[in-house]
Amino acid sequence: MGSQCGDLILIILDRHFGPNVKIVARKLLYGPKPLKLIFLDIDLKLVQVKEALHILIRHDLVLFSASKNGLTAEYKLNYKNILKILSYSKYLQLIETKYDTVAKDIVYDFMINGYSDLSHLIVRLGKQSITVPAESVNLSPIKDTVNKLVLAGYVIRHCDITSLNEENLVPKLVVEDKEKSLLPTIDMKVLYDSLEHKDDALIVDQVIFKLNLSRFDQDYRDEIILNSIEARFSSEARLVLTELLLLADDDTDQKYAESNAISSSLIKDKLKKKHKNECNVDQWLKILEDVTCGWIRPSSDVSNASVIRFSHIIQTLGNNLIENLIHSKYGLKASENLSNHSNQETC
Repeated sequence: MGSQCGDLILIILDRHFGPNVKIVARKLLYGPKPLKLIFLDIDLKLVQVKEALHILIRHDLVLFSASKNGLTAEYKLNYKNILKILSYSKYLQLIETKYDTVAKDIVYDFMINGYSDLSHLIVRLGKQSITVPAESVNLSPIKDTVNKLVLAGYVIRHCDITSLNEENLVPKLVVEDKEKSLLPTIDMKVLYDSLEHKDDALIVDQVIFKLNLSRFDQDYRDEIILNSIEARFSSEARLVLTELLLLADDDTDQKYAESNAISSSLIKDKLKKKHKNECNVDQWLKILEDVTCGWIRPSSDVSNASVIRFSHIIQTLGNNLIENLIHSKYGLKASENLSNHSNQETC
């Protein structure tokens, strides 16, 4: 990691969480460390260091794992998530546009409080909605929206406290992919009793959830791709590519590589159900496969299927953006030279 990126990370943490968190993060900039080494030569008390680490872990900005001897934990900065703090306002705008204000409030609560069980989160939002002391609160819309966000993958399971092995000195927070979008059982009667008696201790929820920031990034990636293809061709091309993206594998670790194989007949069936006017799917697939576009390719494993080339799309859009900037600043000849150079490197 370069020094400029490190400086940016420290500035972000200082502005959002304060100087103590920044001091602790500085000790972790260039590799994982146990608590003993973090506390060494630092102008903070041990309790302050622990509190700063707790804040970073709660917001998924620090990862931890057992050291070689298995007796102590080593802490490591989650650089990607720290940099994603700069996109929080965009995430809120995206979720409010796609759902409603309640969904925005839920996402904002996670951004402020870090990971949380859903029962306490629903009660917190219920309390915030009370404007008159004697006013009754309906928690059902909040619960329904939380469930939608979990099923859509914006909020995922972080861990189940009851599953933690007490024999391990360093807990392992592992959740299977198939379990990340499982909804917990929420007793609404307990939540209403907690609100009525103003006693959070009545709530016992052992399942912890967190924001899935990769899901937000995936939405922005798809929106950029769709806007670009519509500007270049037409709204019908956007419809075809939209179905391709919806059917693509949502493995976020591979989101900038290539998708799974997607059957063209499946795309046709989906479009027929959603739209009365038939789209010329085969024609648009050929155009998207053409060498001048190259955004998809025929699958080598599945017949009559296509694969989305995410890495190629991102590279193409990035090159186009740079060429437009060079063109506006230095003229057509400079942008053409840059384009030729980019094409040579791609080949």
